[in-house]
Amino acid sequence: MLLVAGALAFPVMLYAAGFLRKLVRRSRWLLFSLFLVYSWITPGHPVFPAWLPSGPTHEGVQAGLLQAGRLLLLLAGLSLLHARCSRACLLAGIYRLLHSFAWLGLDVTRATARLWLTLHYAESGGRLHFSDWRNWLRQAEMDVPDDSRAEVTVALHAFAPADGLALMLMLSALTGLALW
Repeated sequence: MLLVAGALAFPVMLYAAGFLRKLVRRSRWLLFSLFLVYSWITPGHPVFPAWLPSGPTHEGVQAGLLQAGRLLLLLAGLSLLHARCSRACLLAGIYRLLHSFAWLGLDVTRATARLWLTLHYAESGGRLHFSDWRNWLRQAEMDVPDDSRAEVTVALHAFAPADGLALMLMLSALTGLALW
């Protein structure tokens, strides 16, 4: 099923290849450690029984590849969102999704503003080298604006018929996958 999803996501990977490459490069250690943990922790038949009887297992290698593949598909979807939507569009969508949790007491505007700030600082910050962390913190303290009441504006658009169609297709695909 993961191979089918990967084949369906292949055009997405081509469309947003630059950002996907950047995401995979940033996530390479997570992917590698995820594969190693699943390979060594999952019980099963050892891959190298003569050398390492308590080493990686065949079942663990399969589980590690499955989880890494799932993470790669998630990164492909994220790269498509980044290629198709601006930050304002993405925040408007997240605001709409989080709005359904307002009855639980979630402050949707505050959560969206915090997410905007996180994205802003993640995009504006350069590469941090371990030896420069003190300078980076000092710079961050100096960059705090005097006005602590900055405004974030999120433009909400009306729900179009195409949005309803896309939602119905997605729900039917998820239902089909769950029943399969």
